[in-house]
Amino acid sequence: MNKVLTFEDGSIYVKRTGRWGRVNLSKDPFLLPDSAANEVAYIPIADYPISSNNKGSTIKIETSMFDFIDKAAKHTKAASTWMRTPYMLWCNRPYVGDTFGSTLASGADPTPVVECITGSGNILRVIGETVTHYEVWALPTSEDLSRYDPALFNPTNYPWIFWKALARTRDGVLQKVGNGLDVWHLNIRKPQNRHYIHKSMLTLFPETYGYQFIGQDVYGIVGDQRIPLLVNGVYFTDWRY
Repeated sequence: MNKVLTFEDGSIYVKRTGRWGRVNLSKDPFLLPDSAANEVAYIPIADYPISSNNKGSTIKIETSMFDFIDKAAKHTKAASTWMRTPYMLWCNRPYVGDTFGSTLASGADPTPVVECITGSGNILRVIGETVTHYEVWALPTSEDLSRYDPALFNPTNYPWIFWKALARTRDGVLQKVGNGLDVWHLNIRKPQNRHYIHKSMLTLFPETYGYQFIGQDVYGIVGDQRIPLLVNGVYFTDWRY
């Protein structure tokens, strides 16, 4: 039986199988001109077959997935618009009903098609590995999201399924996108595919602790006690990941 702990703040720790890691900061050259102070920080996710540090094929979704993420993440209107707008990060192709008013006649996709990526600074659950890659857990697009209560199935409780869009500065500092927006996406996969991240792009957490994640905050679990490790971007111990 899995270990379950409840803390005074009402949060719950459930021991789960697998290993955990934090997505490294992208080291790719900036694509934007020198006048840009920052740009979005994404990391490619591979599907199958794996060939070096490749990005997997794009993934077709329905706009209902955007609707669910809005509810689960409690997106502001500005955050929702950022997530849904083509060429911002996740979706790089116009689709019918997008924020540009694209249509089939203009060559838009019938529904959104998103990139096979995740974001720097986010937590992933490792469920396997190859010589070069870690296999990471992702939600199959065949999953019926209407079965889930967004008040429970959300970035606070499942930050290895939801991932936050962050930007990197030229000094290698992560910050929120847009005008300080909290924008979330989902780690999703085609039902027939598995997902992998190159080992150079993910730093595994040592197995010294159990881990509780509350959004992007990380706590270590030792016995029945928890130790704050990374909270609101501040490290509380010598632990660095």
